[in-house]
Amino acid sequence: MKNLTYKLKSIFFPLLLFCFSFIGVYSAFNWLFIIRLKLLPIKEDAANFFLPTILAGVLLYFFINPRLEILILQTENGKSRRFFYFLVMLITVLAPTTIAQDWISASGRQINLHSIEEINSQPEGKYYTLKNYYIDKSKAIFYPTAAVGGKYNENIGFNAYYVIPIYPTIADTNKECSAWLGKQYSHRISNSGSEQNKVDSFSAFITASQEKFAAEDVQKFTYLSRIGNTNDADEYKKALESERKNTKLTILVASHEPLQARYGEKPFWFCITLSGGILLVFLTLLFAGVKKKLANVIYDKSYPGYATVRKKRYSEFEWYTFFIPSKTFFVTPILVDLNILIFIAMIFSGSDIISIRIDDLIKWGANDAMSIHNGEWWRLITGMFLHGGFIHLTNNICALVFVGVILEPFLGRATYTSLYLITGIIASITSLWLNAGVSIGASGAIMGFYGVSLALIVTRFISPDSRRLLLILIAIFVPTSLLMGFLGRADNAGHIGGLVSGLVLGLTYVRYMKIKNGSAQPDVRNSNNQRDHSINI
Repeated sequence: MKNLTYKLKSIFFPLLLFCFSFIGVYSAFNWLFIIRLKLLPIKEDAANFFLPTILAGVLLYFFINPRLEILILQTENGKSRRFFYFLVMLITVLAPTTIAQDWISASGRQINLHSIEEINSQPEGKYYTLKNYYIDKSKAIFYPTAAVGGKYNENIGFNAYYVIPIYPTIADTNKECSAWLGKQYSHRISNSGSEQNKVDSFSAFITASQEKFAAEDVQKFTYLSRIGNTNDADEYKKALESERKNTKLTILVASHEPLQARYGEKPFWFCITLSGGILLVFLTLLFAGVKKKLANVIYDKSYPGYATVRKKRYSEFEWYTFFIPSKTFFVTPILVDLNILIFIAMIFSGSDIISIRIDDLIKWGANDAMSIHNGEWWRLITGMFLHGGFIHLTNNICALVFVGVILEPFLGRATYTSLYLITGIIASITSLWLNAGVSIGASGAIMGFYGVSLALIVTRFISPDSRRLLLILIAIFVPTSLLMGFLGRADNAGHIGGLVSGLVLGLTYVRYMKIKNGSAQPDVRNSNNQRDHSINI
């Protein structure tokens, strides 16, 4: 009973406080600053799921995860269940939070309009009912799009967007409309087929969508809703702007269900996930043992051993070194932080967290053939710090950190930074030369590092331990990157350009160091100590 009290006091009740506080504070933040005031142009998907996921994970890791130190989480075979306990706590907080955001997004002011012309004289609402209206299909604007998507760019999404003017009556069709009705049709195919097959599929989709639209009765609906900050909203606006410049962008979508049904089962699932998560946390804590020596120490500052235990609690956080520059690992954390901060800035400016549009990437400095031709050579560098989505960013950061841990201490800051920039620029130029399109990402420079690693391996210029690690990394990342390129899911021209230039520059570096040091060159072939052969220039 005493152990249960420890666990409830140290973990369960603090988690409950954190859970309810996080749901309340984040929901209020989302509703006020993102939905109501629109101060942060964050996409709905990012605001409803990805942003609370990141915030909840980080805050739990700092404030709740250290409290698990009082539990006995080792299994009989020596494995730790700590990650499982942390995951249960994260799901307990995150599941009801995301449902709450969908619930909030579905809420909003309902306004009953006698005529669509009244929409601009009324306070902005979320839902509208119309008494008198006429939707003129003959003046619809058609805007088809095709975009590569999926975790590994494995599919192509076809979309056909229609924006249709809404008038008070049929007699007003010669006037300027006050709002537009949006209609969308979608289809998805695999990205692994031939280019001709993709073109034929897109043409067939356009024909099918036009036939569906022709048969659609757009005059029938229950209510209209103002579209939120989504990718579809951006495409509707682009469709409208393609033919109507300086037009009011009030775009509504039709719903055929009763207005009262807009919440669906969100309240029910909010209660189920919240109560179910709390119960699951309680049960996991119930069956976990307690380290009795730590139970009284870990939160008692008056205890003589408090400082030692507190230091032990934070000894796990060695991942800080991936983000905080140090004497021996300085450049890589800066590169990682720059890539992450730029990506976050793009998300807060309204870009989609999963797949950022090409137009947004070009605005932020993507490596664009037309812009380069117009003299914007700086894009060869800025494009290296842009990424097309969260998965793209994560993959590149992992590949950079793993190779950077080995190469940066060995090469030194100046050489390491120079190789990153030079191979990245060469990769960008190669991409323009062979593809003449838009390219982004740090993968060209990272492949350059793997080319340098290959040079250090074949010349045996680095210790055997480091050679083995680099070989493993090369075997994992290089074939995967090249395979994605051959499948049409990545810029292989940039990958190959970075890899080859890295290999050439790596061999040049080895030759230069041998000439520079002469007989003083350290013998690394029989050395297992990285410090014995680290050369910083």
